[in-house]
Amino acid sequence: MRRGTTVFALLTATALAAVGCASDDQTVQTGSQGGDKKNEQKDEQKDELTPFEKRASAILAKWPQKVAPAERSNALLPLEGVKPADSDSTSLKVNVGHGSCDADFGTHLQETGKVILVSGWAKEDKKADFCTEQVVSDEVTVKLKEKLGDREIIDAATGKPVKITEEGKGSHR
Repeated sequence: MRRGTTVFALLTATALAAVGCASDDQTVQTGSQGGDKKNEQKDEQKDELTPFEKRASAILAKWPQKVAPAERSNALLPLEGVKPADSDSTSLKVNVGHGSCDADFGTHLQETGKVILVSGWAKEDKKADFCTEQVVSDEVTVKLKEKLGDREIIDAATGKPVKITEEGKGSHR
């Protein structure tokens, strides 16, 4: 984009000079303009990975070797359970453990042909005056892009495969 803007500005300046419209005090500015700078900043922000994306990359780089659990944070919460699902299913029901005073919670997901990486997340309620350290486990339905098939489900927070039990309580192998 920057090169195109520069070429356009130089061609415009040349055309103006050629037809006699340019004067001695006329200045043609080349290079990045305000709009381009904003786009460059947006592109830089896209390059920043979320804690989940960093964790998923680290797990996939070593897979099938196991990795150490991540440091616990609201950005990367371990799963409390995963309910059984058929191999034809395009969704998973997982339990996310979060604080009783959290304002919002949900799941992160990354899929490959061999594994499904899932973890929870939560946003703290900044308006809460007082809150206990009580953990609440809520079920979240995770939509998959492809059928579950024989892919292994990995808890991205712990880095371990999740063994699904009939009660929906996932245990880590």
